[in-house]
Amino acid sequence: MIGAIFVMTNTHGKADPNGQVVLNGMQFAINAINAQGGVEGHPLKLMHRNCKADSTIAIQQFKELAELGAVVIINNYSHITLALKKIALETKVPQLAIMATAEDITEDGPYTFRYWTKASDQAKALLPLVKKLKIKRLGLVNIDNTYGNSVSDELMSKMTSTGIEVQKTVYSSVGKDLETNLATLGDIDAISFTCFPSDILPIVKTIKKVYPSIKIIGPVSVASPKFFSEKELDGIYIPAPLIYNVTSRQMKQLRVDFVQQYDSPVDVYSTIGYDSIMLLYDIFKAKGTKPQDIVEFMERGFVYPGLFGDVESQPNSHHFHFPLRPAQMKNGKLEFFRR
Repeated sequence: MIGAIFVMTNTHGKADPNGQVVLNGMQFAINAINAQGGVEGHPLKLMHRNCKADSTIAIQQFKELAELGAVVIINNYSHITLALKKIALETKVPQLAIMATAEDITEDGPYTFRYWTKASDQAKALLPLVKKLKIKRLGLVNIDNTYGNSVSDELMSKMTSTGIEVQKTVYSSVGKDLETNLATLGDIDAISFTCFPSDILPIVKTIKKVYPSIKIIGPVSVASPKFFSEKELDGIYIPAPLIYNVTSRQMKQLRVDFVQQYDSPVDVYSTIGYDSIMLLYDIFKAKGTKPQDIVEFMERGFVYPGLFGDVESQPNSHHFHFPLRPAQMKNGKLEFFRR
């Protein structure tokens, strides 16, 4: 059994739709695996929980899923991954973090792994974009939490090392305080923002209110079909995953079959759900289905040819490097920059 602990709603009951989309991708993969006979002749099962963005709840749910026989537990968001590192070690059940970007969440976590882009990957992908746009003074604005500060700090480090002047501000919620904080960035050529998906539209509207004609750079989470048609986001630059620039037969078929089943386009969230299950399935076939089998195989380091391209993990790194490419939202589509 595979366990999953996701943020489906927050502590106030507000829905986080991306959690359900990831689960749809995971279940789609499990259905495909079971249609081919499952794992060692047994159907693969998925049991998930909603932690409501609460670390304490997530820890209790991890214990429960481990006791129920989960051999690996997938979770999303950086602060949840950090909270689960200790219990993963205590139970000897590995956790696989997805949609968790903060730079060092796998450090000192022998049972913690990440299958998702990390902060420094995003910063690295933006360097050629910033150079191409001839940006000399970059403003950074991020949500004031583990994820936002990690991405922003990596961007500041990478940009300043190349001679680009950087100013930074943070926000807790989109509102008047954000307008005020943005104004403190002063004379800048472009703004890069880091936020949760629910804040993307309001934060872009606020940036354009304060800086009407400025170049705007967004996070990976903007790369989703649900945002492509938003006129407010037209012209925004992002570091994008290759799933929108891949024409493989597997990806084409997935797009058709997934839409038929869920009446929803394949995006970065459904794809990471699908790919994470397929990664584990390949490990089950190659090594075994026990928690320690997964840990030992993941620690080897290897290249996984998933839907995000060739995703590489170095030995003992506990992290996969995702290929990202600079792109721009234009006329309802995502256009990748030529190298």
